[in-house]
Amino acid sequence: MDNGSFPGGMPPAEYTLTTMQTVYPLMAIRSSESQEIVDRGLSFVDSQINGDEINIESLRKSQVPFGSEYLKIKTKSQVAGMYPSNKTGILYSVIEEQGADGSWSSRAYENIGILKGLALYYLSTNDTRVLDSIKRGSEWLNAHQRPDGSFQGDGDENVYCLAHYSDAALIYSVAGDKTSLEKTVGYIEKRGIGKDPTPLKSFLTFLWNMKIIYGEDKAMKLASEIADP
Repeated sequence: MDNGSFPGGMPPAEYTLTTMQTVYPLMAIRSSESQEIVDRGLSFVDSQINGDEINIESLRKSQVPFGSEYLKIKTKSQVAGMYPSNKTGILYSVIEEQGADGSWSSRAYENIGILKGLALYYLSTNDTRVLDSIKRGSEWLNAHQRPDGSFQGDGDENVYCLAHYSDAALIYSVAGDKTSLEKTVGYIEKRGIGKDPTPLKSFLTFLWNMKIIYGEDKAMKLASEIADP
């Protein structure tokens, strides 16, 4: 977009989060072309932040009619996780919304989306308050995961793609839950990428997260296994 943003959603609405998700991997690439996209994208994200609040849309006040509370919390968590500078207050406001059982939502995929941001933030800051929140959230996820590694409520692949499971694996890794991590990665390997509704996004998310968890060599090996028909 002319203002540096990348819209997402149906209809387009998630400008701030989608922009951050787009420029985040480009931040590691050293080129004049990628840096221009990053600079314009981050400038847009900065313009959408007011104190501890972040607009979902590029409008002054969000007009998202469905699921806006979840999108609001997810946007705050993931934007702060990917772009942590001076975002402590934003992250803490997310933690304050966490329930006593460790969740923000009754849906596993929504809690995964929020916890991913916290996990990325912790990896950049080593903030122990954030780690405590991640551990409580990961316990909730584990309690709602079946023995085969699938999450309760899964069955509709348009809702639970492998990107969700890859993010759950990252959350378990940060929380130090090795058993749940291995169960989740095992489920990803068994399911594979073939029928995934968003195969490219899921594959890249899996590769990125596995590099964080295991390092590049094992990540490439695992990625080749799930891509093999």
